[in-house]
Amino acid sequence: MEVAGCWYVHLREGVRIPIPGARFMKVKEFARGRTRTTQRYGSWIELDRYTAHSDPDLLRWCRRNCNSELPSGTFRFSPREWDRRAEDFLSTPYFPEFDHPSPLVRELAEAELFRRIAEHQLHLNRDRRDELVRASSDEGHSRRELAELLGISFGRVQQLVHRDVSADSSP
Repeated sequence: MEVAGCWYVHLREGVRIPIPGARFMKVKEFARGRTRTTQRYGSWIELDRYTAHSDPDLLRWCRRNCNSELPSGTFRFSPREWDRRAEDFLSTPYFPEFDHPSPLVRELAEAELFRRIAEHQLHLNRDRRDELVRASSDEGHSRRELAELLGISFGRVQQLVHRDVSADSSP
């Protein structure tokens, strides 16, 4: 899900987790490994028809910036123009966990996304645990009993029981 140029994973209503490194894709990233340099009446960068037509935004970019479109549908760019314009952004999203050329960086981006989701879930679970500690205390369970059950100090249970619910939670 994209909101104002930032990409998120939508977990549930009102909860969005930012996708690490997500942004709009650059032309050179979209065309990575799909261009070739030719020497025909000068030096040219060629982008094949299938790649150019695979994304409407890329096709518009090619038609706007190419030096010529061959009858085969291949687009030719002068190396200077290609270098100058290949940093332009397309409306296609770039997600490092899928699009980065390095397998290690793809794995790192995926691990970071899972960490962000787990951190959010941990926050929810901690808040629920704190609510249950307060409810258990209100029900008459001793704070020492709750401390032993949870493996935390009596003082920490005391803090949770007396904590202002609107305040920021801590572990």
